[in-house]
Amino acid sequence: DLFITVSSSILNWYQKKIGYKKNSIVVLNTPVISNKKSVNNISLRKKLKIPKNQLIFLYVGSFQYGRGINLFLKVFSNPKIKSTLVFLGYGEMEDKIKKFSKKYSNIYYSKPVSHSKLVQFIKSADVGLCVIEKVSLSYYYSLPNKFFEFAFSNLHILASNFPDMRNLINTYSIGSCIPPNYNMLTKKIQFFEANRHKIKIKRKNLRDLEWGTQSEKLVNGYTKII
Repeated sequence: DLFITVSSSILNWYQKKIGYKKNSIVVLNTPVISNKKSVNNISLRKKLKIPKNQLIFLYVGSFQYGRGINLFLKVFSNPKIKSTLVFLGYGEMEDKIKKFSKKYSNIYYSKPVSHSKLVQFIKSADVGLCVIEKVSLSYYYSLPNKFFEFAFSNLHILASNFPDMRNLINTYSIGSCIPPNYNMLTKKIQFFEANRHKIKIKRKNLRDLEWGTQSEKLVNGYTKII
């Protein structure tokens, strides 16, 4: 009676493969944004004692294959890269990340924090990494939770040049896109290191992306079919 999915490309795929459904909605998996700031709020930079002059590139989420983790480790273990890489989360690649963090002084591992605190916690980072590999259509058409968490943390989102992420980045001016490979990621990081002012973007109003707005789609959808 009601078809719900999380990106326009996924909706288009289902309609082409299975058939058009009149009652279909796209609901973005965005965070609930609170205007209240915690008094005891501690930033990522302070917690890990990262110097102010070092750029922080941040990965948030599950440590799984296909999400660019091996690529990030390879790039940031290159001595030509002067920036910091922080992994925030857990998963099957955790041991490998910890080994790299012990070997390389610019790679950090941090335990995950609750969703309610995440946006405030990661605001001290500079660039949020959504450089995902095209290992499946699910990944190619994805709009990950962390994409929106980065957006509401005012981070520059560096994403794979996949259709849905690219569309939102261009629409709301929230970052930049690259092909997900070693050379392009290395060049982009070095570009930011040489042009730190290019990281800050005059982003557009994100009110349409807030969960308050997205949840209305669900309410309206349920109401319509009832």
